[in-house]
Amino acid sequence: MSVFRVVLLGMLGLCGCMTAHGQAPAATSSPNIVLLTTYVVSPARLAKLQAAALQAGVAMQTVSAEEDAPDALQKSLRTASLLVVDAPHPSVAQAAAARFGDVINKSGKPYVVVGEFGAVAKNERLAATPLKTDSGVAPDWAQRLREYWRFGGAQNMRLAMLALKNGATQTVTALPSAVQLPLQGFYNPRWPQIENNAATAQKMLENSAFYPSNLAPAQLIRVQAAINNVAPKTVAIAVNNAVFTSDDTPWLDALIDALEQRGLRAYAFYGPRQQKDLFYQATHVSAATGQTRMADVIINSALVFNPTERKAELERIGVPVLQTMPALAMDAAQWAQSKVGLAL
Repeated sequence: MSVFRVVLLGMLGLCGCMTAHGQAPAATSSPNIVLLTTYVVSPARLAKLQAAALQAGVAMQTVSAEEDAPDALQKSLRTASLLVVDAPHPSVAQAAAARFGDVINKSGKPYVVVGEFGAVAKNERLAATPLKTDSGVAPDWAQRLREYWRFGGAQNMRLAMLALKNGATQTVTALPSAVQLPLQGFYNPRWPQIENNAATAQKMLENSAFYPSNLAPAQLIRVQAAINNVAPKTVAIAVNNAVFTSDDTPWLDALIDALEQRGLRAYAFYGPRQQKDLFYQATHVSAATGQTRMADVIINSALVFNPTERKAELERIGVPVLQTMPALAMDAAQWAQSKVGLAL
């Protein structure tokens, strides 16, 4: 091979390397998101967030506010492009800020704190010193991310990960609006949507064939007979809005279905925890003679932060109440075998 050919091939090889190196910056790297999560974020919610991130091609590392030390977050933030603090309750946000705030601020990394549902819906600023509501990102972009994150649901999760993947330099006008839940809602899996008032919920219960269509003929006859002979009783199930924001409805759907198979009407409701008469308003409708109760039994599966006030409210309603016992740290099989609590 001539010297000229060797030199020419070498130059071509060099050109090829220069072309490859020149093209490299055009490839966009996946953003490295750190999620500081808290104990009130359910395992189901966290699993769906991680799945959505994986599907979108977003690298997301999770740090627990309760189980991990500040130095673990400090280490994770070294290569992070953005920190998301998931704090669905003010007390949780304050505790996380007190423990990790100095580390977050010293890192200089941009961050967005996602507070409780009501605060996000009203675009209220955070009060959790030394953290701010957001830092290092445009406030309107941060608010849209908060809406995606807290309103939840599959579509909002997808939009949240897309926003994170494309980066905080996007203008908010380029981001679709979030799919928003009402601040107070009434739910049955057979209804086309979550309703926002008790009167509509009552009409849905009264006007629809609420019993499941998959019943065996003999079961269906018994249920129909119960409905025809006696006005069916109604069970109201109090839940946290996180059941809907995290798409964690299978257990609730199964509970409602089981109640309906026994000839009962059933619906779930949620609302602002600070609302002192939430349970009363969710189980009563206005009539010409005053407030009429629409629920005969209440199952409480919602977190109660003011037990004394809520107890007085339940006594005022005057119906039997079943209190559930959540087990976030174990699965159904472990719960059944546990000697702590009730093994159902």
